Amino acid sequence: MAMPQRLRSKRGEGEKLGAALLAAAGALVAETRDVDGLSVRTVTRRAGVSHTALYLHFADMEELVRALKTESFAALGSALGAAGAAAGDDPRAALRAMAHAYLHYARTHPGHYALIYHTAKTAPTDRVPPERVV
Repeated sequence: MAMPQRLRSKRGEGEKLGAALLAAAGALVAETRDVDGLSVRTVTRRAGVSHTALYLHFADMEELVRALKTESFAALGSALGAAGAAAGDDPRAALRAMAHAYLHYARTHPGHYALIYHTAKTAPTDRVPPERVV
């Protein structure tokens, strides 16, 4: 199967490629609900670019997944914030509305919801060891 070709961005529009890669990864997660199934080749194939293009914007797949998680958290946060604001000044109503919005997000975006709670295969190196936490 031939890879769909993406039109080259004009000089100075390199951020479009990063956005296209994020969108491709997001679409794959939404379709497959499998974060571990993401690979450089599947994402770049979906975006219509060479597999080396990913490294122009992301150090590796982990960085791309972190960026996608950030987007997913932001979308969930926006949904919760909008639901709480629409509920008015009653804290109980706001909490109920936010809970419904949370569940609605999980049902309507199962791949992105799973991504939010997905843990990396490798531990970050910048974490403080548990014995050093005070």
